[in-house]
Amino acid sequence: SFLGFEYGSMGERGFFKAISYIVFDKDKGPTIQCSDPPEALERQFTSNGLGRYCIPDKEVCGKVVVIDEPFGSNNMILFPVYIEDTLGIYARNAFQFCVSLVVGRSTASREQVDACRSVAVHLGNKFKALELEMQFLSDKKFADNLRPVLKGIRQQLNEREGCYQCNVDVVGRDSICFRVVLPKKPPPPFTLGDVPVPLVPLEELLEEQPSDHDFDLLLRQLIPHVDGATSVGELKEIMRDDGGGATEANLRTCLRHLVHFGLVGMVGKIQLSNRYRLTKAFHDVFDSVSFADRALRYSQGGKASAPSGPTARRRLQRLYAAVDGRRQNLQDFTVEHAKELRVLEVQIRNFVTFGVLHGLLRQLHEYPVASPATRQPHPRRSPGDQRVLELCDGQHTMDHICAVTNSTYAEIWSILQANGPVFVIPK
Repeated sequence: SFLGFEYGSMGERGFFKAISYIVFDKDKGPTIQCSDPPEALERQFTSNGLGRYCIPDKEVCGKVVVIDEPFGSNNMILFPVYIEDTLGIYARNAFQFCVSLVVGRSTASREQVDACRSVAVHLGNKFKALELEMQFLSDKKFADNLRPVLKGIRQQLNEREGCYQCNVDVVGRDSICFRVVLPKKPPPPFTLGDVPVPLVPLEELLEEQPSDHDFDLLLRQLIPHVDGATSVGELKEIMRDDGGGATEANLRTCLRHLVHFGLVGMVGKIQLSNRYRLTKAFHDVFDSVSFADRALRYSQGGKASAPSGPTARRRLQRLYAAVDGRRQNLQDFTVEHAKELRVLEVQIRNFVTFGVLHGLLRQLHEYPVASPATRQPHPRRSPGDQRVLELCDGQHTMDHICAVTNSTYAEIWSILQANGPVFVIPK
């Protein structure tokens, strides 16, 4: 593993594991002049011949070079720079250096890697400008300034999610300042049975808008009804009854915008008949105290008087660990763990919502399947019952059928039992 080293011992974890400034020395060749954490990549640099990639031929300079670590979990992103000597101040008639970023690959998306390439370009070009302007890299009087600059850059790049930005003072009025925003994927499709959950106080956000701001009228009508309990199908009925003339397509467009900008998250409608299972993400997220505290506060509905601290966090973790949709539905879970829920003052809706939004829980959906003969029209069958059976083709969940037919789970189940054999597939 030629890029691997123990980052945990360096006192900081983050997506940007290391940042290095590499220069071509006339006597030693490619040399790591400065890095954060200190001495990062020293062993790998000397033992694996990375120098020829960091200080490549002139034709490669000014382009991003990405090295994938075989059998490891990191990428090395390089931006080599070549400066022609027009003033006669450099040995070998040129100055060559490289900015190197080591980033975590195991959890990186394609968008993150592309954004890191942009970060390397920004850093390389800014250091080139500083060198041309004041010989910041080659003049030894600035040697002590470089290490805190690299440290500040890496710290700020690791601070935010969704964008990489930094604003670090260099010398005098000069600074390195840029912002790279990660492109967002289109929000996944949602059904009429899904429930939009506010991730920020939407109505307060609406009130903060200037009075002359041309805010979308449909959004103004919609936001007061987005409460984390009302489904998309119910919102459609509410908007229609309000007389705003909103179509389902317009409603979906508004909700997609809210989801895209991180103001709303989508979860399936939470009912006591639902079944949930843990995901693999659960196994390590509670190692973070800040995450466990957020989970506890959200599950308790933000009540200041509710239990907190290490004991409460461990109890909440055990509650999540006890979720087993193969064995019991949400109602059975609530009955079995009623005492623990009461002691922690946990609200079951908030408990499930937080788990689904953060990928700790996944709903086991039920797909009812009726035979083709059962789905055929029958003269003694009501139109409502016929509509339900037509949807029992293995492609629609019970939640979706409930939303489309405006029926409860119990009503749907009663129709299925009264109209011949229907199989339910959990998935």
